[in-house]
Amino acid sequence: MRIGFLGVGNMGQPMAEKLLEAGHELWVCDVREDAMQPLLERQARRANSPKHLADACDTVVVSLGAEGAVAVQGDRAWRAEAPRVDVVNPVGSGDCLLGGIAVGLVRGLTAEAVLALGVACGAANAQSRETGSASRADIDRLLPTVRVERI
Repeated sequence: MRIGFLGVGNMGQPMAEKLLEAGHELWVCDVREDAMQPLLERQARRANSPKHLADACDTVVVSLGAEGAVAVQGDRAWRAEAPRVDVVNPVGSGDCLLGGIAVGLVRGLTAEAVLALGVACGAANAQSRETGSASRADIDRLLPTVRVERI
């Protein structure tokens, strides 16, 4: 699968490395050349712009924040509605969404399941005091409440 990473800084770098290790074709785009360089050296491909990244990849995911996320794969698209949680600290929820997506891709889940896992991870982070922290128990509890529909 061709996967794109827009922004490969501190959080994106380790997730992108796992996708390369799993055998995915990785495309990267970042304003900082030094952020992309380690991945390019490991055979990631460079996208010159966000549009180039989207055109080159099989799947594009857009975070909708507290509303969930949308994924487009060829002529198919899905919307995942985030479960309602008591928000304590939403900082890092996008990173957790991305981390859940990376885990789902490495596990070979369906597009719908990947999107649901990402949204559950983002919601789990939002209810945690710590930034970028989602417990496995919270993710497991929230995952069945994520509604994914074809759009």
